[in-house]
Amino acid sequence: MIITKFLIRGKYTYICISDGSYIKVPKMSVSELNIYEGYELELDELTTLKLRAYEQFACKEATQMLKRGFLSEKQLWNKLYKKGHKKRFIRFAIKYCEDYELINDRRFAKIAINSLLIKGKSKRHIERYLVLAGIKRSIIERVLRKITNKKENSTLKDAIRKYYPLYQHKSDVANMLIKSLMRKGFDYTKSRKLVTLYIKNIKRKKRKR
Repeated sequence: MIITKFLIRGKYTYICISDGSYIKVPKMSVSELNIYEGYELELDELTTLKLRAYEQFACKEATQMLKRGFLSEKQLWNKLYKKGHKKRFIRFAIKYCEDYELINDRRFAKIAINSLLIKGKSKRHIERYLVLAGIKRSIIERVLRKITNKKENSTLKDAIRKYYPLYQHKSDVANMLIKSLMRKGFDYTKSRKLVTLYIKNIKRKKRKR
């Protein structure tokens, strides 16, 4: 059998065979198959060719997703599944990305911690985020050790300075600010202590003016 022509219809390419049959494959994957018009096929190659096409399609979409943002293995799996890829092809794409070090949950966890700390997120919020991202508990525990009490207090102080202006004109500014911080995962006792101290310092500065 010989490939007679390629017909492109939307997102798919129809590979026409000399016996009158055709194979429908994702358009994005054709260039990876190294086939052309006049290419000779054995009968048992048809199924293999189609499988290769969908494997390559999953790999291409996976790499495009990773170009847009760093993802954990679970996040990448979920995105590919939502795009309609079958599990067998997702597994192939995940393995491909791991082999080329495009995904690495340890590296993902480290990057996530640094990014979320800069955004003023609490240790509890970060832990919850990593759990939802599908990171193993052993990895989470290891990377969370880097968030010392000193670092967490510094993050909490930054969050208080950031969110205080939103509530400064409210009569119960302290309670509202504390509740806001708790929703972000900060500890109540620490939040109350530092918020109280922060508001006292602001009032003291006002009296000195």
